[in-house]
Amino acid sequence: MQLLSLKVLIRKKGTASAIGATALLVALVASVNCLVNNINQQTTALTQLAATSQTYLLTSKDASGLSDSRIEPAIASKLRNNSDVNYAFPEAILQADLETARGTFSVMVRGVDDPVAYFRKHSASVNGSICRNASQINVGLVLAKSLSLNKGDSVNLTINGKTAQFTLAGLVQTNQQSDAELTLQLSALSGFTENTCASFVEFAIKDPAKAHAAIENITQTLPPNTKITSTQQITPFAQNINTQTVAFITLWSVAVYVVVVAASYVIAARAVNEAEYELAMIRTLGAKKKVTSSLILVYALLIGLVGSIVGVSVGIVGTQAASTFVRWIWGSSLLAPFLEVDQALWILLFAFVASFVGSYYPALHGRFSIGEANTQ
Repeated sequence: MQLLSLKVLIRKKGTASAIGATALLVALVASVNCLVNNINQQTTALTQLAATSQTYLLTSKDASGLSDSRIEPAIASKLRNNSDVNYAFPEAILQADLETARGTFSVMVRGVDDPVAYFRKHSASVNGSICRNASQINVGLVLAKSLSLNKGDSVNLTINGKTAQFTLAGLVQTNQQSDAELTLQLSALSGFTENTCASFVEFAIKDPAKAHAAIENITQTLPPNTKITSTQQITPFAQNINTQTVAFITLWSVAVYVVVVAASYVIAARAVNEAEYELAMIRTLGAKKKVTSSLILVYALLIGLVGSIVGVSVGIVGTQAASTFVRWIWGSSLLAPFLEVDQALWILLFAFVASFVGSYYPALHGRFSIGEANTQ
């Protein structure tokens, strides 16, 4: 009898809309979690950056940014001959369009005069090999994961309207900015631009305790149109961003679950009102009030569970579809929203608990007798 009564409740015309309302609420939580996971994945890579407090950049004095700077690569040789300098690498930074099997993406390209020595100095982990000729290129691990690139892939690179094909020699991880870039030989950039200058020279001081005096001595030997800048560690900034996003998703989720509680209350109360005659008949046939209360509670929890499952699915599929659409339109988006399994389970659990809390009172205090049903 209880099962038959539950079927009657489920077949009520408001069941589908109740499931849909719950699903939309849970989908909001799931979709926001998916997007925040993508943001946290990128900031986590930033928080793993190696300490660079004794690393410096030599740029042109009038440059507003690295891409505007022009430094003759020969200056690197002068720095290497300085006894206070540990290493010096002339590098160029350019914006480029990368064409892969998935589409075309806007990426940063770093040209280095000696990639092997550069990655060795930065203690890079390499899956494959370092580019050793002008037709090879290395891809940072973060960028490779975002674009689903693997060693051996062939890609087209377009800079200044000129396109060339490269083979991905290997995936590299330095826990630095190059993990989100493409790296190739500095000489390979000559096919894209007539300017053979580097954007900057990256160098490090051997003895950190003597860094200030060493920089003063080096400055006196450099051309007057150059300047030295100490690189900044951005780990505290990235960690702060992570903390703020966690706080936001917590407050957002609590707000949505409060709405789920209210929605469950309305769903259970409406079920009592719409099925009060059927429930009263069950009481007349001898069922105790706790049986009818349990029916309403089970009905509301069933709606909450089904709505939550549908909502999590919609949230995941929706954000994935939206990110794919953005890539189709703009081509340079690296959005890759995802939801961890444990997060999905927690969302389902909290939504289920919220449904229970919201439906408990109307299920317990509903009108389930003939006399109550006729009293309006």
